[in-house]
Amino acid sequence: MLAAAIGDIDTMKKLLEFRADINVASNEMKLPSMTFPYKETALHYAARTGQIGAYNFLIKQGANQNLKNTDGKTAQQLLETEVKNN
Repeated sequence: MLAAAIGDIDTMKKLLEFRADINVASNEMKLPSMTFPYKETALHYAARTGQIGAYNFLIKQGANQNLKNTDGKTAQQLLETEVKNN
């Protein structure tokens, strides 16, 4: 999840090589500058932090774009908000 949030595609590739579940939902994660809600996937994390390269990589790897977080938002909705606000 953290790799997606910071856009570390090399680490994401390595995790997927070791068969990490691309669609697993997280528990709450806190970084110094933000807190992520429960039930977010790596795709949500990439979208929330505006990591478009990581977001596109995850989609190409088969991330489920229809999953919603606890707020009922898809990763695409988070990305649209992120782009709009920045």
